[in-house]
Amino acid sequence: MALLLHRLRDYRLYLPNPSFGNPAWEAAACRVLVLRLSPFADVQRSTPHLFLFREARAALPGAFIDLAFLPRASDATAFARAGLPLIIGTQSQRTLIDFDIVLVSNSWLLEQVNLPYLLSHSGVPVWASDRTGEWPPLILGGSNAAAAHALVSETGDCMADAMFFGEGEGSVGRIVRRWAENAGLPKRERLARIASEVRGLWIAGSLPGPMKRARAAGSPVPAEAGAPILPGPESATARLSITRGCPCLCSFCFEGHDRKPFREIPAEEVLRSARELKIATGASTLEVESFNFNTHTGIAVLLDGLARMYHRVNLMSQRVDILARTTGLLDLEIAGDKNSFTLGVEGISGRLRGFLHKSLAEDDIRRVVESVHSRKTREMKLFYMLTGRETEADIEEFAQFVKWMKQVRQRSAAAPRVVFSFGYMVRMPFTPLRHDPLILQEHAWRSIGGRVKSVCETNGFEFRMSSSWSEYAATQVFAAGGYSLHALLEQMSEAGCITDSGLTDQARQALERWIDANGEAISAEKPLGSPFPFGFLDDEDSRRFLYGQYERAKQGLDVGYPGDRPENKAKGTRDCSARRARSMSSWTRNTG
Repeated sequence: MALLLHRLRDYRLYLPNPSFGNPAWEAAACRVLVLRLSPFADVQRSTPHLFLFREARAALPGAFIDLAFLPRASDATAFARAGLPLIIGTQSQRTLIDFDIVLVSNSWLLEQVNLPYLLSHSGVPVWASDRTGEWPPLILGGSNAAAAHALVSETGDCMADAMFFGEGEGSVGRIVRRWAENAGLPKRERLARIASEVRGLWIAGSLPGPMKRARAAGSPVPAEAGAPILPGPESATARLSITRGCPCLCSFCFEGHDRKPFREIPAEEVLRSARELKIATGASTLEVESFNFNTHTGIAVLLDGLARMYHRVNLMSQRVDILARTTGLLDLEIAGDKNSFTLGVEGISGRLRGFLHKSLAEDDIRRVVESVHSRKTREMKLFYMLTGRETEADIEEFAQFVKWMKQVRQRSAAAPRVVFSFGYMVRMPFTPLRHDPLILQEHAWRSIGGRVKSVCETNGFEFRMSSSWSEYAATQVFAAGGYSLHALLEQMSEAGCITDSGLTDQARQALERWIDANGEAISAEKPLGSPFPFGFLDDEDSRRFLYGQYERAKQGLDVGYPGDRPENKAKGTRDCSARRARSMSSWTRNTG
């Protein structure tokens, strides 16, 4: 391996890194490998590998903990020419079989293709039932775990030995600690013992009865605290969560339904964690992690406190209605050096926002657009989703809005760059829209996409489509298909891995054949009681709730914007606006 380093683009990952804090390999009490299914360049801004490392280190201080990533294409070629497997620990430079336990992070649907690809190109049997003897267990979790049914066969066999569903804080540490403590027992018995103690852990081999996702207790610990500092452009950036879950019930949102209930971390705890993170990492930039950061009712106190600690505080997506209705929030963000605004509008019309349960009035959107244009800002990105249900009236309503934006831009003394970013909407599992009919005909989507693109560009705005048709179709198939998807998954992995370059030609052909054979069967509307994959994560109450929300989504197509109806807001968060306003007023008084 040492002779190969000079040929690798990511060679810095494989150099000795003292921030790992590892003992000598031979002296380690346990050896843990954290595996990412994407190249480091694609995931260096994310934290799952750092979170898993920190959980393992806290549970096993004397363990040797290593990281492995899908090698980028040129590095994978160099590995193959040298006769090396693709799964290699960056610090130990050891292969998968040398470790005691492997924690796999799956972040998005198409990334699943990379698991069988990595295993087969590393000499590792793809299916858990074939990994007998000394093979360590592969335990897969992550934000896509509840949608990763393509990794499971009809009999309950799985490409991972176990899957973890839910929030991992505390649970991941218990899993690795119990694994080390039960050394000597057969693999399946050890896993079964752990599953009896850790909620949300499913063992491959059969499809279980009902089980609950894990829910973390207490406040999140910064992922970087106790984790290594990795080489790359993001090494000076730290990340910190300020909320868990989402208070909204948008009908399309997988995370909003999979990660609930909504919990905000008290401002004083966030600031204390931010200070500890600054000391531990020396980071100059902090990224605030939250589905919508301005849902936190203490956002004024947070922005002020964090700006005093870090040279730059990056704030990502936020609710447009909160920004519109919270006096002083926009100016506070700009004072904190935020000059790029990312706004999720989603539906192109009030009718479609009603379908999406996006309780967002056009008056709020217009108020924010005008406010951003009246101040010195650099960029505004408006995110939309094409649902396949767009009509002439919806497109005309969108066209009128874009024409109005053009007028606002012309009146502005220093207009920001405006980007309209569109994506195809995926009907995700465990959301109300899992019941909605699918549209898997390319011409239908291209017609709608072409119309909205023309509207944007005719009025002088940038237009972007976030994915190609084939990437969307593959994502939708993996989201809506059943356990038989594993055959397609293996065919696509044989054609190559999935990276930001998209699908290979062979993978597209395999996908098209699958849609020709199965597309009609999975495209129909699903009634209440339909057998969805991972049905053991459902119960009768959640099934009825999701179907009821789907019925209301369809009603939204008839009545339009749903306003602030109580059913569109999570219980316990309906007074957030009042609390946020009090926080802003208190901050204003205290700071003058």
